[in-house]
Amino acid sequence: MKNLFTILCIVLLVSCSSDNGSDIDTAPSGYPADLEGTIYYKWATDGILKVSLPSATGGSFIQDDTKLNSFDVSRDGKYRLTATNASTLGNYVVKFTLSNMNNGSIV
Repeated sequence: MKNLFTILCIVLLVSCSSDNGSDIDTAPSGYPADLEGTIYYKWATDGILKVSLPSATGGSFIQDDTKLNSFDVSRDGKYRLTATNASTLGNYVVKFTLSNMNNGSIV
């Protein structure tokens, strides 16, 4: 039984090969070249960050703010909607701001 298991493991290892993704066109960043778009994500103490693909460039998108409830980006990437808790304790007023992504001005 032990020999059969060893033979099966060897067959599986030999039959599996790696071509290092040679059939995938990759950008200099190592990501697939046809993978386009921007990923936005929240980091614990750095606020909301972004990374654009396939170049893998990015940085800070919204600075860390404890009053920031959420954000959204328009499909065309021109506008950003942020929701901020602008209230005092016990009062749940939320302030919405629509900003231009190019220059940061409030729309």
